[in-house]
Amino acid sequence: MPHITIQYTANIKEAGKISELFLPIHRLIVETLDADINNCKTKATEINEYLYADGGKGFVMIELVLKKGRDEKVINNAALEIIKMVKEFFSESIAKDAIGISFEIRDLSDLYYKI
Repeated sequence: MPHITIQYTANIKEAGKISELFLPIHRLIVETLDADINNCKTKATEINEYLYADGGKGFVMIELVLKKGRDEKVINNAALEIIKMVKEFFSESIAKDAIGISFEIRDLSDLYYKI
């Protein structure tokens, strides 16, 4: 059931290849969080109107939503692995100090329904 949302600004170097992160993130989630890959869903949205800091940088915001009940230590370990992967993927923009990256993990609402 993991849902991954990636929002990124159009000005980052890696903008045209964000979808290359999808399957590696799914595989990592399966390995670290014991999820079923058939339930992993990822979407990405390019943001064209934004302001970050004084206007010179781009950003990436990643959100991972999980069903409740996983051990916090397991989630933190998975988060560290995902952050490592994301930092490697965006390494060119990071090296140029042209990007800010945030990553949030949250529990799925009890009002979630799968049809």
